[in-house]
Amino acid sequence: MEWTQPREGKTNIICKVDGLLKVDVPNLLKINRMESIVLATLKNNFPCKKGQIVAGTRIIPLVIPAKNIEQLEKRTDKTAPILQVKPFKKMKVGAVVTGSEIYNSCSR
Repeated sequence: MEWTQPREGKTNIICKVDGLLKVDVPNLLKINRMESIVLATLKNNFPCKKGQIVAGTRIIPLVIPAKNIEQLEKRTDKTAPILQVKPFKKMKVGAVVTGSEIYNSCSR
């Protein structure tokens, strides 16, 4: 994932590959309970495409004390990533037909 340039206290997080968005919901809630910081995301296990915005964060108001950012950094240093995109894997699929009733109904 990559960050967009901050603008008016807001930045977006963009997916760099097609995949499945994984959100650490308990830690996301802890961040959103912090004063002056908001992180909004798509739903956990949401399929996303390369270039799609998957999250946005905002500081309310535009300026906050450095201690708030330091508190956020300490909290997130102790956890796994809050957001991840698990790339889709190409897989081969096969089918085994064991009865003639399936074969007969498909060949009509």
